[in-house]
Amino acid sequence: MACSKSSEKMEDFFGNVPDLVIDKILENLPIHMAAQTSVLSKKWRRAWLSLEHLIFDFEFQEQLENEDGSCNWQKCSRIISRILLHHNGPVRRFDLIVPEDADEDHMNLSQWISFLSRNGVQMILIYHWDCEMYIPSNIFWCSELVYLELDKGTINPPPTCFHGFPKLKHLELQNVVFTKQNTFCSLIENCRMLVTLILCDWVGMDHVVIDAPSLQTLTLVGDFESLAFRNVCTLKSISMCLRKLPEKLGTGETADAVNLLASSCQLQSVKFNAHLCQVTSGKNVGQHIVDFNYNYKLDQLHEVSIKGITGSSAELKLVEYLLAISPVLENMFFKSGKLVKSCNPIDKEALLDFKLRITNDPLGLLDSWSPATDCCTAWQGVACDNGRVVNVSRSGIVYDSEEDDMVMDMRIFMSGTLSPFLANLTYLQVLDFRALQNLTGPIPLELGKLSNLTHLHLYRNQLSGSITSSFRHFPKLKLLSLSDNNLMGIIPELFFQTSTLMVELDLSRNQLSGPLPSSIGMLTSLTTLRLSNNHLSGVIPTSIGDLASLLTLELGDNKLTGVLPDSIGNLPKIETINLVNNMITGHIPSSLGNLSTIYTLKLSDNHFIGEIPSSFGNLKNLETLELMRNQIVGPIPPNLDKVTVLGLSYNPLELGGVPNWLLKFKNLKGLELASTGIKGELTMLPLSLNYLDLSSNELTGKLPSWIGNMRDLQELNLSYNQFNSTIPEELGYLEYLDRMSLSSNSLHGSIPGKLLNLKYWQVFDVSKNRLTGKIPIHKFDLPISGFMGNPGLCDAPLPPCKFV
Repeated sequence: MACSKSSEKMEDFFGNVPDLVIDKILENLPIHMAAQTSVLSKKWRRAWLSLEHLIFDFEFQEQLENEDGSCNWQKCSRIISRILLHHNGPVRRFDLIVPEDADEDHMNLSQWISFLSRNGVQMILIYHWDCEMYIPSNIFWCSELVYLELDKGTINPPPTCFHGFPKLKHLELQNVVFTKQNTFCSLIENCRMLVTLILCDWVGMDHVVIDAPSLQTLTLVGDFESLAFRNVCTLKSISMCLRKLPEKLGTGETADAVNLLASSCQLQSVKFNAHLCQVTSGKNVGQHIVDFNYNYKLDQLHEVSIKGITGSSAELKLVEYLLAISPVLENMFFKSGKLVKSCNPIDKEALLDFKLRITNDPLGLLDSWSPATDCCTAWQGVACDNGRVVNVSRSGIVYDSEEDDMVMDMRIFMSGTLSPFLANLTYLQVLDFRALQNLTGPIPLELGKLSNLTHLHLYRNQLSGSITSSFRHFPKLKLLSLSDNNLMGIIPELFFQTSTLMVELDLSRNQLSGPLPSSIGMLTSLTTLRLSNNHLSGVIPTSIGDLASLLTLELGDNKLTGVLPDSIGNLPKIETINLVNNMITGHIPSSLGNLSTIYTLKLSDNHFIGEIPSSFGNLKNLETLELMRNQIVGPIPPNLDKVTVLGLSYNPLELGGVPNWLLKFKNLKGLELASTGIKGELTMLPLSLNYLDLSSNELTGKLPSWIGNMRDLQELNLSYNQFNSTIPEELGYLEYLDRMSLSSNSLHGSIPGKLLNLKYWQVFDVSKNRLTGKIPIHKFDLPISGFMGNPGLCDAPLPPCKFV
């Protein structure tokens, strides 16, 4: 009994962890560790199965290594298939590293991508070790893709019915093999939203054609004979590197490409190697003559960089041309590969002072920072421009992508404080000391002098003190991440007034207090605002509705009060709102029905009253709606049939019966209606459910046999009702069921043997019923608590049966 009470207390402890905290914990755990959290409590059981980012990288594979250290790809593949099969909700990101010794017999990539295409995947990153491994053709059905990165692999042309990726913005192809010359053209010709294209070291395409009307950034590295641009009027930045001169130069098409680039009126930055100067000469390579069109003007070009320059007439001709047509050109860099400007002594002194204040650096992150070497060429984590330090990055994380998703390495840390001399790095643009764990003390006031700073990453340390008004001196700051520290005090009103270029702000998981400044509405470029897990109080200002670019709003786990302002319905691009675990009162604003782009809305654990606004029926993209533990009353709008997760538990809805319109929810995966006043018999529900919680209601009659047709069901909670029947044999057909609670009903008869011998049991609870007979033999070590309270039951794990 002592053990039972202890486990109950532990479950209560983990069960009280706020949803936002659970989400953050799971987001930052490798997927194999995230799966292990399912044993902590009921609240955690299915949480990891709703992870939107599925990362199957080297760390995942290391957990499944053979004894000789090689990757057990067969086992990896099987587990990935099972995770996808059990997954609930959308998948935003899918990362896969395919090891060198993987064989195609155990490669279910086509099946996995098919699943992803049905679940709205937006980001796919696949890294192969084998260029001969084919990329499945069903990748072309992932119509929601925004980001696609493939490293190695063979790509066949898209099927004739493929009409492009309508939402794709970032495409990166490295070391890929195109089976036909036109494969690449067919791939991108209808990707009209493509903004960034990176194409490196490909095989199978000699003549490169770039046709992308929204393209802004292009990186092209490889060998090609000709290059043509079509419809690239929005191009702002281009970086090209020709590995070597082709044996047969084109007939002038590449020279035409240069002229076409010149007509791109928005071009701001051009970087290329000197080989291209020779290719652009077309037929007249011997004379180095290029017939450039001097009628064009690049009115926005401010930076040109040429690597490997030799001083040839072709190079000088191109330089002359660019100077002639670029009236606002500010910087033109020539790099021979032999001459690099040395580090500025002031910058070097500032960095050495920072190193001096580091008391513990066990992995030697700063070992290369020596007074005897040049900080621009020999120091790890330091980048320079013209001898001035512009980037200092020594962190405890490894980047996965440009999206700032990362894996934290707990072995990496540094102890010490931030040096005020860092303020002398007057050209600094990026300062990244994130996830070093043991940096302490305040953020020096002097850092407010870094007027060129655009990115400041200091999260996951132990920094203390307050966010001072000196932060207002960062006029160019775009990203500020100070989460997971010990910062206290209020957020200064002036902080938001001068940071109008801010795109991402993360101050979550600190000890900040006081109100949310009304000046926050001035951050009109802000896309991400995370202030959760602090002690913020007061009302949400009406100026929150002025954040016209906002995609993500997370204010959960604070002490916010008052009513939710109607202006929150003025966010034209919002996708996620999370306000859980505050003390917000009043009615849910009907203006939320204006948010046509939102797909996640979480308002659980507040003090909302009244009905769910009927305007919610306008939310055509809404996938997750969680309003649990409020004081919301019925009725529920019946036109939410696009929702995949619906959580309304512990509200006085007084539903009476199970709403029959739930059958319209064809894609419903999770349904939580615990303690919502449901009475009578359990009527038909959508068979697509993975998770069902109708506990603590007044359901009566038979436990329906049709539940056995919910073939994807993984968790079932019907406890604390008044069911009065046997347990249907059909529940034994629920192949993937791993958690079930039927406790505290009036069930009678025996336990079906097939049900008790399902493959994946983690929780089996039929306690406090009127079940009788011998408990069927089963292979799982199930706790006795799941069978107690049935006087007629016997045998393991209960005492043996006594036969007279």
